[in-house]
Amino acid sequence: RAGAGDLNAETLTTTSLPALRAFLEGESHYRRGRFAEAVQSFERAVAEDTSFAIALVRLSEAYGWLESQTSERMREYGERAEAHLDRLSPRYQFIMEGWSALNRGTADGVDALKEAVQKYPDDPEAWFLLAETYIHVGGATYGTI
Repeated sequence: RAGAGDLNAETLTTTSLPALRAFLEGESHYRRGRFAEAVQSFERAVAEDTSFAIALVRLSEAYGWLESQTSERMREYGERAEAHLDRLSPRYQFIMEGWSALNRGTADGVDALKEAVQKYPDDPEAWFLLAETYIHVGGATYGTI
């Protein structure tokens, strides 16, 4: 789930330097598969800035890897991220729509993810999440990409 395709000033929408530092530390842990450490860092980031949307997304994802796809904390932070969707870049809005649907165990995010991979064909995170959705919610019935 880790993709750096869109982590830029537009995406990193916080005015809190401590939140940004904690987020970047969390990204480093996340990319190395150290999800417990990533969770701690992302939790510090969202404690510093409760509307730091990309940190909420990553915290939700990290809990998904650390606990399971049915983790209550994964869902909680995913819902909090959805509440700040307008603070995400267009690319991450597509990804968040797909991620939220996957968290609910539904395929309603497939169209958003298909659009994401069409608009951002070099984005591994969008492709990965589309594949995850197909695997976990029976995507073989959803046609071609």
